[in-house]
Amino acid sequence: MASLLNYNSPLYAAPIATSAFLSGAIASFSLAFIPSLLSHLRNHPPNSSTRTTAESHTLSIFRHVYEAGKGSAPLIALASASLCFGNAYRLYGSPATALFSRATSVLRPWQYATAAGVLNLAIAPFTVLVIASTNDRLFAREEAAKVGGAGSQEGGEKVKATEAKEGGVGSEELLRRWLWLNFVRAAFPAVGAVAAWMAYA
Repeated sequence: MASLLNYNSPLYAAPIATSAFLSGAIASFSLAFIPSLLSHLRNHPPNSSTRTTAESHTLSIFRHVYEAGKGSAPLIALASASLCFGNAYRLYGSPATALFSRATSVLRPWQYATAAGVLNLAIAPFTVLVIASTNDRLFAREEAAKVGGAGSQEGGEKVKATEAKEGGVGSEELLRRWLWLNFVRAAFPAVGAVAAWMAYA
């Protein structure tokens, strides 16, 4: 088959671009956003008088930014997957790609495109099955910190009670866990971009 650069239709490049964009957008949360929240929390030690206020504000920001991503990332994934599946339909019946024609186990072009679409959509079940529990624990800590007003004694006691109930896992540890899980989530569309490219290699 001709190389990717020889195709005039933007539909050939669009799945690669959208998959890569989605991966980068998701990864940016772990590369910049979460580290900035962790840095802010580290400036307020657990036993300091400002800790509860800092924790409440930090987790509130996390919730707002997370909700923004929750509203946009699935739509981008759906659009990218639709492009991938559309190309899989266009490629159905095409011979194996030249780059991998001598491999012992070779997928056909339409199968690479299909795999790319599935990988883009995989962020949804991964979020529900793996990350959702960490989200819930972070949101619970945010609510605990708000009790009686940020910085109040009641709020601080509620946060400590929530942390004790969760086995002593604090907000910083939960945010770090979320950071690494989110990196894994970003890998799905990244691999999807590679698969989309392999369909035309």
